[in-house]
Amino acid sequence: KIKKKMFLSLLFAELLLLLFSLAQSNDYVTTQIPLNTTYGIWDYGVEIVSSGDAGKVYVFSTSLDMPSNPDRGYEEQIVAIRFRDLGIPNNVIITSAFIQFFAMYSSSGSVIIQINTEYDSNPSSFTAKNYNITSRKQSSSYVKWYPEDWKIQDNTDSVYSTCELKKIVQEVVSRNDWDQESNIVFLFKRSPSDRGTSTRRARSGKVNPNTVPVLSVTYSPSTKKPLFVLLFFSI
Repeated sequence: KIKKKMFLSLLFAELLLLLFSLAQSNDYVTTQIPLNTTYGIWDYGVEIVSSGDAGKVYVFSTSLDMPSNPDRGYEEQIVAIRFRDLGIPNNVIITSAFIQFFAMYSSSGSVIIQINTEYDSNPSSFTAKNYNITSRKQSSSYVKWYPEDWKIQDNTDSVYSTCELKKIVQEVVSRNDWDQESNIVFLFKRSPSDRGTSTRRARSGKVNPNTVPVLSVTYSPSTKKPLFVLLFFSI
């Protein structure tokens, strides 16, 4: 009888461990949000941060030059992109996030791009008003992106991704006022540690909607409780 009780106890313990492991397995969700390029809804823009035009904002351009514009003497600028209605719930764990860009031209040379978010759960679209981008509150956290050389082969656009962005996305979606209809803004500028002039030119999607930047986010629920705890309290 003692051996039988021990066996049943061990079996029960194994069952609890199995239920716990099953409960801990996360159902990961991946969502992809393309940039909206509808005319009149300015979800992307650039602000000049050097030369006599500092503070001037341009919206609805065909290219996104990160972080300087070769057509304007490599004028330094901040590129801002807003993705709307992410559909990501509050209180989730971001496991991966990145943005895919379509290269517009081949470009090479080392460059360090600092990426922040706007610290707001419902950031507005952009306007051509001076300092409309740099006047926004930026996130305290940021990441540094070291993009590889971009190459266009056989006149075909090539797709390149940013570095991992989950840290800065997590900061925004963890805000108490975040909800599934919230927006997020990413800000791209040259890192203070980069003294060069190299840049990367991506398509905005203005001409061809199939080449818009796309935000990809993978997350898992953070409110899931171990199944064996629920089972225990239901007995």
